[in-house]
Amino acid sequence: MNCYSFVGNCPFCSRPFEYLNIQNDHWAYCDKCRIKELVGKDLFPSWRVETEAIWQANAEKIRDYRCGLPSGFVV
Repeated sequence: MNCYSFVGNCPFCSRPFEYLNIQNDHWAYCDKCRIKELVGKDLFPSWRVETEAIWQANAEKIRDYRCGLPSGFVV
């Protein structure tokens, strides 16, 4: 599973966000608070060297995380 340090902190616990790719979608997430937010598509080239197996594992990792951040919060 490829997870990278991501600029920004969780608005709930202030821990740095991590990010992962599911195909060319980039997701920021916090394991402690179990939240996720779609950052964008094809912003970082890292997805191009990942495999379908990595994307499936990444999708499973954040599957049950809550989607969305507090109103007005920008990643």
